[in-house]
Amino acid sequence: MLNFVYSGRIENLTAAIAGDLLFAADKYQLQGLKTLCSDFLKSKLSLQNVVMILTAGYLYDPDLKAIATDYICNECDFSALEETEEWISLVKENPSVAAEVLVQILKSRDKK
Repeated sequence: MLNFVYSGRIENLTAAIAGDLLFAADKYQLQGLKTLCSDFLKSKLSLQNVVMILTAGYLYDPDLKAIATDYICNECDFSALEETEEWISLVKENPSVAAEVLVQILKSRDKK
């Protein structure tokens, strides 16, 4: 985070680091860092990290949450996602977010 504050850049960014930095950026109101992390996470969506990105979006960035939800609804195999430890943890720890995603999945299937 300090590297960004002094240089405006982040090197060797990963999805996990971006998720952690998003928390710090939100806490310390570093909008530039928050935008950088959100944009990075949007570009790295995958089955392996979509739940982490969804959770980060739920906590810090509604646009990120919407993009992760859209990814789950339209681009990922939900039967594979629901078997992951991340999804199982989300259902246990934050059932309202999981329920919101399930509602969006049903709505997206009704449109098809």
